[in-house]
Amino acid sequence: MENGGCHAAKALGRAGLQPIEECSAEPARAVLFEGSLAEFSLRDVLSALALTRQVVELATRDPAGPVGAVVMQGGQVLSARTVRPALRGREAFGRWVAAPGNAFRVVRWEGL
Repeated sequence: MENGGCHAAKALGRAGLQPIEECSAEPARAVLFEGSLAEFSLRDVLSALALTRQVVELATRDPAGPVGAVVMQGGQVLSARTVRPALRGREAFGRWVAAPGNAFRVVRWEGL
C-alpha cells in the first residue's frame, strides 16, 4: 500500500473500520545516491553519512546479491545486518565492514 494509503488505513483503523489492505510498518524510502565501492571507499561513504541528521540506510551488494546494510543517524549506527550469513548487531557490523561487497545504495527513511 502506498504511503498515503497507509495513512488512510491507519485512520480507518482508529475509526474502528477494517482497511481493505494491510499497511506496512516499514517507512517510505527515497534513494539519495548509489555507486561503486571501487570508486568510493566504504570509509568515505560512512564519513559522508555521519554528517547528516536524517535516518539513512547504506546497503551493499556484490555480484551474488545483497551483502548487508547499516541504518545510521548523525554518525551513529542504529542497526546492522548481513545476509550471508544472516547476522544482526555488532557481529553483523564487523562482518559487513570486513567484506562489504562492491556496490552501495543510500536511501533516506522518510516518515520517522
